[in-house]
Amino acid sequence: ARSKSMVMGEVSRGPCRPASPSLQEGALKAGWLKKQRSIMKNWQLRWFVLRSDQLFFYKDEEETKPQ
Repeated sequence: ARSKSMVMGEVSRGPCRPASPSLQEGALKAGWLKKQRSIMKNWQLRWFVLRSDQLFFYKDEEETKPQ
């Protein structure tokens, strides 16, 4: 079954620290987006990283294990 979560087109306007070098390596784009949770339907800020043809998201830019 496909996940019904989707990324909202809103980004954080606050200060942005560069992600840790290991997360930035090979990244085409990285930044904050809001993701809707599947059960509670509320929106959570997550750090997204686009590498090649894959999109990863993390709790924050210091996290090393994708969600």
